[in-house]
Amino acid sequence: IIEPYTYGDGKVKAIQHFIGRTPDLAFGDSMNDYPMLCFAKKGIGIDKGSLEFRTACQKSGLLLQPFFEA
Repeated sequence: IIEPYTYGDGKVKAIQHFIGRTPDLAFGDSMNDYPMLCFAKKGIGIDKGSLEFRTACQKSGLLLQPFFEA
């Protein structure tokens, strides 16, 4: 696997490396996505039931979208 690893903080490093700027919007559904959501100008967490993820998003002021099954 070639770095940056797209896991956790590696997602932020990959965005910086390949895109070169802060994204306007990012979506994620786990703590693995949390650093990326915080890095984006606007991060939206998809609440799939993880209390840890929901609490972290709320403390950081990130928007939360309930998960809807199709």
